Amino acid sequence: MILTITLNASIDKTVKIDNFKVSQINRIDKPIEMAGGKGLNVTRALKSFDVESIATGLMGGKSGERLKELLNNDNINHDFFPIKDQTRSCLALININDNSITEINENGPCVTVEELEGFYKKVDELSKLCKIAVISGSVPKSVSKNVYYDLIEICKKNNLLTALDARGIHLKNGTGAYPYIIKPNQFEAEELLGFKITSQDDYFKSINFLTHYCQIAVVTLEDKGCIIGTKQEIYKIQPPPIKVVNSVGCGDSFLAGMLYAISQNKSLSDIGVYGIAAGSANALTETAGFCNKSDIDNILKNVQVEKLL
Repeated sequence: MILTITLNASIDKTVKIDNFKVSQINRIDKPIEMAGGKGLNVTRALKSFDVESIATGLMGGKSGERLKELLNNDNINHDFFPIKDQTRSCLALININDNSITEINENGPCVTVEELEGFYKKVDELSKLCKIAVISGSVPKSVSKNVYYDLIEICKKNNLLTALDARGIHLKNGTGAYPYIIKPNQFEAEELLGFKITSQDDYFKSINFLTHYCQIAVVTLEDKGCIIGTKQEIYKIQPPPIKVVNSVGCGDSFLAGMLYAISQNKSLSDIGVYGIAAGSANALTETAGFCNKSDIDNILKNVQVEKLL
């Protein structure tokens, strides 16, 4: 079973607007509402692969109760730790004219030291039931900047493989605990590395650096695919051309596809291929973390793999 950890879960609302106008009144229909947060998107996408998972994180207040309802509606197995402050809400505005997305996200709840310690104990208990743990997404501002390091250490103590998907200081500090796999996107990787990733030499340099802090490093390159590597081998993997409907959650579905491949003991290149297929399949749907199995199977046949090392 796979454990997904979402410290900053949210009530996600998505609305479509025809010809969005700044500084003017924009009329919308009723928003689509769902349980959000990167870890929950991973959980949702894992269902496409029939992989058993359990989602945990922090939830509180009336919006936390609504989050629980939405999780139950999606038949997501969950065990969240209760806190006093409110679970956050996020809004995504999709401009129908050019398919651009504007996101307005709350920072998240205030979490006390005692609540965080209680959550650590819950993760320790849940991790004893699982084989892999996913630690991903943003962190409430009140939480220690070492929180991902601590969570990885707890999971590794219970012999879990750990996957980290974060940015900025949380990516930097989390890698100090040597997770099994990290998956920054190009911007996040460049921010961490301190150089641009634009050439094949940069691919080698980035993977060589990142694998000092994990066993498998992946850098996603939006529609250009990804670079995946270890100290021994590196691959460039590209998706077939698709018509993107919605890019929100593609990185989370990408991670779910990789985790499925890891759980099946597939090769390094296949781990990347399944990631590409799931992320691309997500882009064909309107909702984050949803992948049609038939789309995944079709894309798998057309993914391009280039061995670089």
